[in-house]
Amino acid sequence: PHARFQRVHRFVAALRLGGRLYSVRITAKELADGSVLYDHKVKSAMPGGKSLVARLPEETLGIQPAPDIATVSVADLLPDVNPRKGGVIRFHPDRWVKTYTHWMRNLKDWCISRQLWWGHRIPVWYNETGRAALRKPLTMVEQSWDEVRGDNAAAMREHALQLARERGILNSDFLNLDTGWNIYVQKSSLEHAFSNRGLQNIKLVPALPRLLRHAVLVGTEFHRPPAPDVRAVHTFLALLKLGFRLYRVTFTVKELASGRKLYDHQAVRLLPNQNGLDGKYPPEARLLAETLAPRPASSPQWTVADLLGDVNRSEELVRVQSDPPGPGWEQDPDVLDTWFSSWLWH
Repeated sequence: PHARFQRVHRFVAALRLGGRLYSVRITAKELADGSVLYDHKVKSAMPGGKSLVARLPEETLGIQPAPDIATVSVADLLPDVNPRKGGVIRFHPDRWVKTYTHWMRNLKDWCISRQLWWGHRIPVWYNETGRAALRKPLTMVEQSWDEVRGDNAAAMREHALQLARERGILNSDFLNLDTGWNIYVQKSSLEHAFSNRGLQNIKLVPALPRLLRHAVLVGTEFHRPPAPDVRAVHTFLALLKLGFRLYRVTFTVKELASGRKLYDHQAVRLLPNQNGLDGKYPPEARLLAETLAPRPASSPQWTVADLLGDVNRSEELVRVQSDPPGPGWEQDPDVLDTWFSSWLWH
């Protein structure tokens, strides 16, 4: 640092002299009073460690035109980015020399004027509806494991459908207390739910009216792929105690163009550390166990957050994609670094 000088500027220019190309280094020192002092140094340009003179047979060099300065880049005028043997930079193994040279000479920053922001918007979306529901209490719906009977899954499905008909569950609307919506149940929706792995997806049919009544809305998405007769797809969560075990019940409800809310299917998953008095998971539940955080023993009331586990990783709350998942999803306001984002997307 010197009191007389504010800053030092460096320039480079190309000079053709006597058929040879030279690199002119210009140093301009800006003084404190605003004046600029000029200095320079001239050096023969040897891009890539080789002369710019055309590599032709010796007898024809005399008639070879001088290199076209218009084709010379700044990189040609600066010291070689990959010094030859004896230079200050060495690579082991040698094959990385070409990779380094390619990165230094050929990779360019993407023009900022082609971007909407100074950097790219992070493609992370947060479910604001789900976040607002995290502290909502859940009503535990209880049902006996043996209420739906059968020697095998097929027999249980038949008995579950029979109970649904006898108890007026099929082709009926059920009021959801969280939203005030009427959710319609049809036979095809139950059969769709039966295709999920686990006998609990069949066993819960008698409790379906109560589950739909107490389920909590945690998100809304667009239908994928887009369907003209479906406005949106809503996700609800409910808590079920089936026998001695606790389950998380996820309901998918389709909102049709007519306004009707159609119960589509449910997926039931066993909550960890809620595996019964014998301390063992039944075979059908072991396949569905999730690595969710168990409810704290001191909590007197289950909430939506207890069913979601890590709220920073839950797919119900966070998505990484270019387009918004649906209404109620907000994009992260942060942006990526401009240079890094140019490489990332292009």
